[in-house]
Amino acid sequence: LTTRFLGAQSGVEKLTASIGRTLYYRDRRVSLPGSALETADSSDYFAEMRAKPFSFLNINSKVQWDNQQDKLRNGSFQLQYNDSFGRLFNFGYLSDRDNAGETTRQESDISIFWPISHNWSFIGRRNYNHFENRSEEKLAGIEYDDCCWAFRVVSRRFVLDEQLNTSRSIM
Repeated sequence: LTTRFLGAQSGVEKLTASIGRTLYYRDRRVSLPGSALETADSSDYFAEMRAKPFSFLNINSKVQWDNQQDKLRNGSFQLQYNDSFGRLFNFGYLSDRDNAGETTRQESDISIFWPISHNWSFIGRRNYNHFENRSEEKLAGIEYDDCCWAFRVVSRRFVLDEQLNTSRSIM
């Protein structure tokens, strides 16, 4: 089930919302190797919402609801600000749970591109893993853009090997 609201004059989609699930009329006959055949008569509920309340703002959200365990299985939220002055800001959050309902991933991601003056801009990003209590990636820098050419200096630190818990910085 999906509904959409459009701007009367512009025709721009202001809001879209969907919800759905799959109903099965018989057990599935195909599964992954080592997995049991699925026998449930319906899937989880899935919902999605996209909104554009202003020309410079986008909001997106998705969820999967496990109706067997009455718990949120996974979800995500994204907000994007992008104005006519070239300023860009993104925020995202996601969470996943396994079949037992235990949290397996929880991350937030923030990024920014922000003009400081006519030619200079700030660039930044941070991806944080809340489940592991660590930054997966950090990036910060400046950019000089003069129409026909650009110069950027960026420092980046990221997780190199999760098993060894090592990271690397690049400049």
